[in-house]
Amino acid sequence: MQPKVSVIVPVYNAGSHLYRCLETLTHQTLNELEIILVLDCPTDGSERVAEEYAQQYANIKLVYNPENLHIGESRNRGLEAATGEYIGFADNDDYQELRMFEDMYKAAKQKDADVVLVDSMDIRPPQENVIQLKEPDQLNIVEGKEFLQNCFFALLSGNYTLRVGMVHSHIFRREFLERFRIKFYDTKQIIGEDLLFNIQIYGNLYQGGGNFIYLPQAYYYYVIHPESLSHKAGYFRLDTTGKLFEKIGEYLEQSGLIQESSIADLFAGRMISSIYSAWSRETLEQGPLYALRKLGKIRGSQVIRRGIKRYNKVYNPALPLKKNICGVFLRLLCI
Repeated sequence: MQPKVSVIVPVYNAGSHLYRCLETLTHQTLNELEIILVLDCPTDGSERVAEEYAQQYANIKLVYNPENLHIGESRNRGLEAATGEYIGFADNDDYQELRMFEDMYKAAKQKDADVVLVDSMDIRPPQENVIQLKEPDQLNIVEGKEFLQNCFFALLSGNYTLRVGMVHSHIFRREFLERFRIKFYDTKQIIGEDLLFNIQIYGNLYQGGGNFIYLPQAYYYYVIHPESLSHKAGYFRLDTTGKLFEKIGEYLEQSGLIQESSIADLFAGRMISSIYSAWSRETLEQGPLYALRKLGKIRGSQVIRRGIKRYNKVYNPALPLKKNICGVFLRLLCI
């Protein structure tokens, strides 16, 4: 029987956190759940934990990477192995409510949805919050074109409260991902893999490519570790930030979405803000000359140059003054 949901979990040096992740996945209330553990050459013995669970639970599938591929390509290998009707994702140090995938799957089938969004809760160890779940029939499923547009525009601008920018708060119909050929980029080369993936998801939904619903309840515990890569200042560098927005710009151009002035403005505004933040950080850490040289390399991207040029306001009242100054500077430097 085909699994209803395949959950893809890249595993790399998860330590003791992996046990809780796997306990909450193996005890999900949804029948026909496929758990795909992509072992990304861990060095701390995490593969032995995964293998122990695979021996106990027949619905666990192990995928061994030939080398350390990082999270983006690991998720892609999980997608290749997945057989479920829907696809979900989890990080190896996070955990879920046991009803998460059952409630999401039932909502998806009820509304014939290609994409389902739920909430998640941030946890900072040793914090132990417990979500008080409501029954599904007590929840009002949110849908409609206006809500979808608001989510997509919030994703582009970065001003969102719902977890539209993270894949772990969604399930996706596998046929939808295959139809639009949506995969993850190599995270050895680019940051923000969830953002880039979901901009393609919501972009196709916005253009009428599928159905989207929101189930307003938190099910996922996102564990924040200070030592994790995404919470280190060096993670957001000028070169990797530039590559991220180059890829976002390429998608918006190829899809034709950039022709909408509101989308062009949101993209350029967030790009200016993000590049400014990375530039400021590298100026403080490495010095102004180093940061200017890195900024000069970004200038070589035609996509970024066009994105800044499309921005039809030299001054954006929605941005702080210092970011507007950066916007003017980028226009002078890049155009």
